[in-house]
Amino acid sequence: MERNFSLHDLSISISDTTYDSDSTESNSLVEGYAGDSACDQLDSRINQPQTNINALAVTSSSNVQVGDRVIYNGPVTIKQEFCSDGSELKDISGAPEVKNILKSHLKWNLFIVLSLLLLMFALFLASTKISTKTAPSTTKKPFEFKLHSRSDWEAAKPNGSVDPFNLPLSRVIILRTCDEVLPIKRIELLQNCCFQNMKQMESLHMGRNYSHIGYNFVICNNGDVYEGIGWDYEGVHTRGHNRINYGIAFNGNFNLELPNTNQVTAFFTLLKLGVELGKLTPDYKIFGARQFIQTDSPGEALYQMIQTWDHWSEAI
Repeated sequence: MERNFSLHDLSISISDTTYDSDSTESNSLVEGYAGDSACDQLDSRINQPQTNINALAVTSSSNVQVGDRVIYNGPVTIKQEFCSDGSELKDISGAPEVKNILKSHLKWNLFIVLSLLLLMFALFLASTKISTKTAPSTTKKPFEFKLHSRSDWEAAKPNGSVDPFNLPLSRVIILRTCDEVLPIKRIELLQNCCFQNMKQMESLHMGRNYSHIGYNFVICNNGDVYEGIGWDYEGVHTRGHNRINYGIAFNGNFNLELPNTNQVTAFFTLLKLGVELGKLTPDYKIFGARQFIQTDSPGEALYQMIQTWDHWSEAI
């Protein structure tokens, strides 16, 4: 059956009747919606198979519409799901293409993380190397015995007679220098300070009408030993006992502080050298100056220390 419609000079040839969603009947169905049965009826009418249009001609017309138009009166919720190929939506997270993309991203992330870790490790090694180079060495240097001659510290020539010893001697008296050096203070562990002290002590002693510096040897704070009047000549240090005793002074005060390890090591190294040179007998005895004269020398702390040494003698 064929029907002709004329809409503002619009001629449409349709081979069969199509459903017009603008009809009063469809509107009444929407407006009269009361549940699933009415919705089913509407769906059945809307979803009727459409008839193919064989021919369509539009001339000098406006407001032309081809196809169904559905009008809903009332609240409407529309949910639309589709795929480009018209099939149902599926979970595509497991698709090979997606897996490849995820793997690629994971690889890049791992690469970036590993690169950052390697960079941090390299910076750590570099900083450690720099700090190792710049950090002061804490390794303790082995003790090196140094004996400075009179010419090293520019000792003055004696201005009077010098009495020689009857060698070898067998006695050593220990003294301190703080009673002789002004102002009284702890001497820095520097060689030039001991050099200055030697010159100061020499000037002080010779100003007392000594013919030379009074000590046979002086042991500096850094362990260096300075030759006073030396191995062969009588010193001026302990009145009445200089003839048969070497006078060896530790540079410092030593009422409360002990001499440092270098000073003690230097002292015994010097005595060992005296024995080897034949200047001192192997069974020598050690004394403190306070055992002979009224003095605090060599200082309370040092005097307590020398009483623990093997060669110390209580009997004078």
